[in-house]
Amino acid sequence: IAVARIQKVIMEALLIGKIALTDRWRVLVNENDVPCAAMAIKELSDMFNHLAAITRDYDSLTFPEIELTVINSRYHNSSLHLAANVSATADIFITKNEYDIVIDISTTEESQPQTVIFSQFQARNNCYFNIRNATLISDERYVYTTNRIVYKPLINPLPQGTYETLSDNAAHLQYFLQLIFRKRDFRPRQLPIISRALQLKSVIGLLPTGAGKSLTYQIAAFLQPGITIVVDPLNSLMKDQYDGLHKIGIDIATFINSSVENKIQKEKEVKESQHMFVFLSPERLNIHKFRETLKYMRDTHVYFAYGVIDEVHCVSEWGHDFRFSYLHLGRNLYTYVLPCETGEEELNHITLIGLTATASFDVLSDVERELSGDSAFPLDAQSTVRYENTNRLELQYRVVRLPQPRSQRSKWDVYEAKNLSVPRILQDTFYTSMNDLSSPTSIQRIKNRFIERENIEPESNYAKEIKNADITVNI
Repeated sequence: IAVARIQKVIMEALLIGKIALTDRWRVLVNENDVPCAAMAIKELSDMFNHLAAITRDYDSLTFPEIELTVINSRYHNSSLHLAANVSATADIFITKNEYDIVIDISTTEESQPQTVIFSQFQARNNCYFNIRNATLISDERYVYTTNRIVYKPLINPLPQGTYETLSDNAAHLQYFLQLIFRKRDFRPRQLPIISRALQLKSVIGLLPTGAGKSLTYQIAAFLQPGITIVVDPLNSLMKDQYDGLHKIGIDIATFINSSVENKIQKEKEVKESQHMFVFLSPERLNIHKFRETLKYMRDTHVYFAYGVIDEVHCVSEWGHDFRFSYLHLGRNLYTYVLPCETGEEELNHITLIGLTATASFDVLSDVERELSGDSAFPLDAQSTVRYENTNRLELQYRVVRLPQPRSQRSKWDVYEAKNLSVPRILQDTFYTSMNDLSSPTSIQRIKNRFIERENIEPESNYAKEIKNADITVNI
């Protein structure tokens, strides 16, 4: 907490012009208790340099060199000070020096503004900060938004739909994957989706369930100074993604749907830029008042970064039938969810990220056509990233021939034949009751029974594979 507070203060000092990205800073931190300044500055420097290195326009920027002086009477010998100059007291050399920023921090004392005394140390431009605990449990927070950042590509597309990872660029992004999401590395096909999104090019990602679709838009959103709209077809999906973010400590998210009572308050929070992720249904973008709220946000310098369409196949499979708002979704996102305007025409509309686990060629083609709408930069074949390996190793399939029904004319005869066969199929399958899976001996017996059943068909290659396979049971 102390590390984060110091980082926040340094960023605020930059934003309000108290300090600038010059070649060198002289920083003094008076730590009243826990050692934190050296770690805060080291991590902030790492984040800045990793971020700048993969940007298109700012890759020459580096974090300023820091000359850090720390005063800590209780823990002046701690290794957490890293290479900082540490003193147990404010000696005469410290008090006479002039610093670019002076911070006084305590993690135990409460804030009492009426008794704050400005520091005895000298700081240029009156750059003093006194960090104490707030008396409130929580307060309103605001997401700062501005021009979106264009990043360098993370992959190089190769013929036949394969990709070559640009390891230097990907390594910088991997730093944020580990820092924010605590994951070691990216999964297959995540990088191509993220790469297009970070270059502000719309993309459709076709990844199987459990392959990490949500992470692709979440990490991209964190690297942009803007709000991300996420369109979900079901209230339960919104809640699930919202809960998933909260579980990893990301609480700048909200969802607006028919199940929530305080919709007006939540819309007000969105308008005031209090959330980075906003989950909603496609129908909400058809509500005139909500549309006007979104358009008004650009006038108050609140900007969007991405429009994410979860389960994007619904645009085709549902939009033509009973949820016509999906057919207008691309047009509505382009028209009302607005980024900060720039001099580059192709960057003046929202970047779309469509995600799904399954969609046929025809459905994908229809999705590309519908989401392009009236855009001058329509989606095309290059916009779609597919996960070609459809072999789901955790699933096993078996086709069973049912007894011939009495009549081929009635669907109820077919139903009866299936219904009578279910008990036998359940008896012969691996996945029986929990009691049968309680010991290796029971598992081996189930396996042998399954093999014997398969041996009715002597040329079954699957039976041969089962005989040579290790026992693996997922419950």
